[in-house]
Amino acid sequence: DPNKSDKRLDDWKCMCVLPSTGEALKTAATCAVSGECQTVQTICTQQGQYCDDPSTGSDDWMCKCPPPQVGDAVVRGTTACVLDECSVACSTCADTGTGNVCAQAGQTCFDPNTSPSSTMDWRCVCPSPLTNVSSEAKPASCTIDECSVSGSVCSAAGQLCKDPDTNPSATSDWRCECAPPSVGVAVAQAAVCSYSGECVPYSSICTDAGQACIDPSSDAGDWACGCVYPYTGAPSAAMATVCELNECLAPCPTCADSGSGNVCEAAGQTCVEGSTASDSLNDWRCVCVLPLQGSQVIDAAECTLDECKGNSVCSSQGQQCNDQDTSPNSVNDWRCECVLPATGSAVRSVAACKFTGECVPYSPICTQVGQTCNDPSDAMGDWQCLCVAPQVGPAGVGKTANCSKDECDDVTVCREAGQDCVDPDTSPGSLGDWRCTCRSPSAGSAVGKAAICGLDECVVRGSVCVVSGQTCIDSNKVTLNDWVCECPPPSQGRSVAGIATCTLNECTTNGTVCTSVGQECIDSNTAASSLNDWRCQCIDGSNAAQGAPALCPFDECTSKQGVCPAGQNCQDTNNTAASLNDWQCVCVAPYQGQPVTMQAAQCSLDECTLSGSVCTAAGQSCADPNLTKSGDWECVCNPPLNGQNAKGRPADCNFDECTADTVCVAAQQLCTDPNQSVNIRNDWQCSCKPPSTGASSTGSQAACSAGIDECLASGAICAAAGQSCKDPNTSLTGDWLCVCSAPFQGFGQRSVATCTLDECVANGDICSKVGQTCFDPNTSAATTSDWICSCVSPSSGSQTGGQAVCTHPNQLCATCAAQGLACQSDVGGWRCVCPVGSATFVPPCVFDECAVTCNSCANKGYGNLCGLEGQRCVDPSPILGSTNDWRCECTTPYTGAAVGSAASCVVDECFSNAGVCTTVGQSCMDPSGTMGDWTCQCKAPLIGQAVGTPATCVAAGCAVCQGAGQACTEQGGQVTCHCKPPGVGSAVGTAAVCTVDECEGNSICSAAGQQCRDPSSSVPNNWVCSCMNGLVGERVGAVATCATGCSNLANPCFAAGQVCIDNSPGVTCECTGSSTGKANGAAAVCSFQGVCANHSMVCTDIGQACYVPQGSDIWSCVCVPPAVGTAQQGGPTMCIIDECEQLQPSCGANQTCTDPNKSARSLADWYCACDDNTGVRQVGGPVANCEPVVNPPKETVTCDCGVNQTCTTDSAGYQCTCVAPLKGTNVANGPADCYVDECISSGSVCTAADQTCEDPSGEDSNWECRCVAPLSGTGTAQVATCTAPDQCSSTPCGEMQTCNTTGPGAYTCTCQSPQQGEVGVNKSATCAAPSEDDKWYETWWVWVLIALLLLCCCYMLYWLIINSQKQEEKQEEQESAPAEPLIQEPESPEEEIEEEGSGRLLGYVPPPPPPPPSLPSSEVKAAPAVVESDREGSSSLRSSTVGTYYPLPPPTSKEQEPFLYPAPPAHSERPTVLHELHTLLSGRNQTNPLNQPVHDDIY
Repeated sequence: DPNKSDKRLDDWKCMCVLPSTGEALKTAATCAVSGECQTVQTICTQQGQYCDDPSTGSDDWMCKCPPPQVGDAVVRGTTACVLDECSVACSTCADTGTGNVCAQAGQTCFDPNTSPSSTMDWRCVCPSPLTNVSSEAKPASCTIDECSVSGSVCSAAGQLCKDPDTNPSATSDWRCECAPPSVGVAVAQAAVCSYSGECVPYSSICTDAGQACIDPSSDAGDWACGCVYPYTGAPSAAMATVCELNECLAPCPTCADSGSGNVCEAAGQTCVEGSTASDSLNDWRCVCVLPLQGSQVIDAAECTLDECKGNSVCSSQGQQCNDQDTSPNSVNDWRCECVLPATGSAVRSVAACKFTGECVPYSPICTQVGQTCNDPSDAMGDWQCLCVAPQVGPAGVGKTANCSKDECDDVTVCREAGQDCVDPDTSPGSLGDWRCTCRSPSAGSAVGKAAICGLDECVVRGSVCVVSGQTCIDSNKVTLNDWVCECPPPSQGRSVAGIATCTLNECTTNGTVCTSVGQECIDSNTAASSLNDWRCQCIDGSNAAQGAPALCPFDECTSKQGVCPAGQNCQDTNNTAASLNDWQCVCVAPYQGQPVTMQAAQCSLDECTLSGSVCTAAGQSCADPNLTKSGDWECVCNPPLNGQNAKGRPADCNFDECTADTVCVAAQQLCTDPNQSVNIRNDWQCSCKPPSTGASSTGSQAACSAGIDECLASGAICAAAGQSCKDPNTSLTGDWLCVCSAPFQGFGQRSVATCTLDECVANGDICSKVGQTCFDPNTSAATTSDWICSCVSPSSGSQTGGQAVCTHPNQLCATCAAQGLACQSDVGGWRCVCPVGSATFVPPCVFDECAVTCNSCANKGYGNLCGLEGQRCVDPSPILGSTNDWRCECTTPYTGAAVGSAASCVVDECFSNAGVCTTVGQSCMDPSGTMGDWTCQCKAPLIGQAVGTPATCVAAGCAVCQGAGQACTEQGGQVTCHCKPPGVGSAVGTAAVCTVDECEGNSICSAAGQQCRDPSSSVPNNWVCSCMNGLVGERVGAVATCATGCSNLANPCFAAGQVCIDNSPGVTCECTGSSTGKANGAAAVCSFQGVCANHSMVCTDIGQACYVPQGSDIWSCVCVPPAVGTAQQGGPTMCIIDECEQLQPSCGANQTCTDPNKSARSLADWYCACDDNTGVRQVGGPVANCEPVVNPPKETVTCDCGVNQTCTTDSAGYQCTCVAPLKGTNVANGPADCYVDECISSGSVCTAADQTCEDPSGEDSNWECRCVAPLSGTGTAQVATCTAPDQCSSTPCGEMQTCNTTGPGAYTCTCQSPQQGEVGVNKSATCAAPSEDDKWYETWWVWVLIALLLLCCCYMLYWLIINSQKQEEKQEEQESAPAEPLIQEPESPEEEIEEEGSGRLLGYVPPPPPPPPSLPSSEVKAAPAVVESDREGSSSLRSSTVGTYYPLPPPTSKEQEPFLYPAPPAHSERPTVLHELHTLLSGRNQTNPLNQPVHDDIY
């Protein structure tokens, strides 16, 4: 607008955006453009954009956004322009030139749709904590709900928060209100609630959890905690419940609806809750409705529409789809673009790409599989197929590439629903198989869409059941509040969403105790709290016993007198007539032994029962270690006494008074008892622990003085000389030493040492290992490297600084030197002797590193390291050649050791406390130098330990049970592990294998009318639902899909390797192969012949049959129809079933059935897929919609076949075929895979046996002999074993009969409908036509009934005609009667006929006849009239104008009704009443011009 003065109007103009030129007044200008824009300008202007050609180059034009729109321009295409009305100034924006109205109001501007075509949709949003959004393009009216800020004060106390006035100026008026039935309210703080009933003492349990207390009745114990709005959840009795908050449903401060409407619904979007947990807030999100994409947490989403999502038009031809404008209002602007270096594009369709080089002829090979072609150089044969994004994979040189695509990269449905996306098969041909899986703790998944997530309510509510010892079960994870508390077996009972009332019929688990002896089990009180009250009762009721078989009269011992010897009694453990031969000989005290059934027992005697008084008299215990051996009883000292057991007499017991010492221990002194005689007491002594010194004290603590380390005062003298100070005994004075530092030797008493360096200390081993001696002629510290190795006489030789080369008098001396030994002459010859330093002269040589001085010894020349520390030196292996293994050990009462150095010594507490453990037969152990950690440990085979006190010992085996979480019992030295409920099982000496019957308490199968079975109670989650009542089918972990007959491959016959025979409504399983047997509705028990009796399970376990030819011992597994496969000798066969051929399912139009795994062991995996490879594969059913395949236009095909191959072309390209005698597989658009037919050289083997030869593949020795029809059979590289043909192939049954093969050489014939008869086994059936009684049309009474019906119809028609004539006569009589009408002006052309006073509609009438001559024509107008009836029965015609009536004569009889009086026709003939009735009923005539409905009264 060049002049914005209000005096200058209509001067605005449109100006073209540079670089185009042009302008026009008050209308759109015609813009002048240059370059490529001259031809493509309309592409831009159609989108409201302008064209720009930045250079003189080709294909660089672009469409750009006109201001104030913005967007990144795209070469050779339109731009996705954006108009954010909140960020720029324009006539429809929040800022029209005078500033942003939202910002001026202190609010935030939001533009939900920035498409240029979407204007005036911006809104003003109030700033937090204020709430509200303007409903139109202007500032919002803001409110503040103070509960959004302070509501937690109320909710934390289980109360409701309310803000009565949300005006921003009204603050601090929010209040907390108590949740009913409690009462109370408080402003700006939690209220003090008044409760009643049990909520008075228990309300704090609920309010502490932010819940309300509810007491529904005066009954005790029925109070509960309930959730406070907006939280939801079932109340929990006597405890806090689990509350949930769906922020998408309930209005609340953190919800999608915070008080002014649901944010998502207002934007036309879906609200998705992340988690309904009460502590999971602000996790809801708005999700765009498909096909729009986008989501936003706690706010409305900005939705986009990418038309390329799910669009396979471009990708199917190796092109890329590009939707430049993804705003929801921009549709049908997607385009297919060729992948560089190819060029070309097309809107809403496949582009015609221009390829170069070798890609010109070979590009169809790539594009037909959704790939593009690239020719990287001018070299021949280097063209390649490339994957087109988003597919990835290595290029295929001269062939298609191996591409893959993770569909989850493009899927947003799962993420927007808070779920994870998984693509199990990323191959390009496997599309639509992505699935959304729920995140823990929820569970569930769905293919091609968001999953319905279920929550195991037992995770959050299971504690209600567990605290009562019950099990929580949530069988439906989708619905809420259906969790169940179930009583643990063997008790019974369950309750939904609460604790169950359990009953326990103890006869369920204990009944066999009674029934096994012919008695009856009775549990008079089945309450779960009433235990051990079951009883066994005699059948005749004569006796009963609680918890055990009753004593029903019949004691077998009455007839067994004298069978049990002296010291034994006869006992009938079950003295009932139903239980015989169960009497036992039982040992009688004091004899012991296990009872033996029906013979004398092996009894033993515990001699302590007879001689124990000898021990007890001495205050000791008696023990008999072997009850079967006499004279070995012992007296055992009782704690705290100790001593060796004594056989046959009292033991010599001692008493170590230090076991009860507390005096010495308190002073950290040692306690000793010099005389542990029982009769000598109070002679225990306390003595000082080194390095403390002092005299021992009897009966009291010693007076100890700490030693003084003289090195503290004198150590500096040694250190100044580079030496170390040692004080070997801190209790003495004047014994400190200065010790030379290694490698020097020597020490000085109370002075600096004079150090020497005997180099043989460090190097002597070099000499000694070859039997030489080391000598250092000068040990002065200043003289080094002068040590000498000298050969031992009689050998000669020496060497300074190394081993000498010895001259030996003989070979024996040389052998000695090699072993590190010296050589010495002896009487009659020579011998090897030990070297210097050995404790022995002749081998074996003792070389104690603690006793000599050497480089590897404890004494390296300046004193023994152990002795200097007051420790003892030990060489565990004092032999020549074993060096550096000496160690220093601490002396009593200290403990500790170290190899090669002085030990770190600590006090061994067992020195003074061992008696505590040994007196009870245990050992003492002090694991460390820490005071107070000594333990008593049990001796094997018992285990256990305790710190500072005797341990509690148990059998070692119980640790195995406890480690497995099982119970343990011990009897006779053996332990038994028992499973804890609901597990069942036990084991002796080891952890039990626990089993659980998963069908116990599982109602999923039974609810569907199916049977549950658990094939392996030790394997979890393998329970199976099986069909019943003649139906077949089963499914692991879910309800089975049931079917009748053999068409369902899940029938029990096929799985067992048996032939299935339809036997409606069930099936019959018949054994086949080399077996016989038959069963209805279940797998038969087969009787196998020959070697199959030993090998049948190899076949039947995998659904095959075992077969052995007559007179042979070579067995095979053969496939069972409908499976097929070549039998393999001595093992399983690869059996094949194409379920698509077997089931012939209907996949729908433009679809194909595929069985991806045709193995007979892989069933129910067939799927339907669209022929054009689009859409989702549907397992077990048809795809929703499949488009017909559109074949691309034919192109010139160039064949590329190999040598000895011919080429044929078709619509799909070309095929190469091998030329005889070569064979092979035809390959589409590529050379065939040809090979030499082995039958040329090996076929004579087959023809000699009257069989044919076939070579199915190029593998060596894979040729086959095949039987000639009608025989069947195949042999690989050998003559085939032929079998007889299918008996039904020769049509042995008669006409109108069906033949069914039931096994080798066996068949059945059944009659076809409508014929009937019995089934013929291996013969024709006996069929006959149906009975004459079934021909209803030949029955006489049927025809009589038809005749009567026709007569009735004729009579009704006759009555209708006669009645019509009578009505006509009555009409003529009434027309002749005079009428005295009251005339008024009519106002409407027609009026409804009503019964006067009642409003009953009677019909319509035409205008009245001409008025009588006495009335002036000017006063009468034609108007429709209405027939009315008064109370007296007279009738009149009322004009449609008020008050105009035409009186009618009253009816002549009771049956006569008012009827229509139609206007007379113009001609003299009057239509009959029947004619008028017909025209009226036809719905439209002169009396009913508006086709109004005809009332039933007229009919």
